[in-house]
Amino acid sequence: MRTHKQIIAAAGGYRSLAEKLGQPPSRVRFWERRQAIPPEAWRAVVDAGLATADELLDVAANRALSAVQSGRAA
Repeated sequence: MRTHKQIIAAAGGYRSLAEKLGQPPSRVRFWERRQAIPPEAWRAVVDAGLATADELLDVAANRALSAVQSGRAA
């Protein structure tokens, strides 16, 4: 399973992903730094063929579970 950061890298990096999704590069760079693609961008990522919905959801679920287990907010 790839992380969201790896999905961004596989898309050619944050600038390339930003161009493919019609997003400002600074926004996608923020996603990369947070290592999390926000759910509202998932459809565009899936429609661009860059990841599956299951892949995005699995990574987010694992991240949230880790946060809960460590006592942090997701």
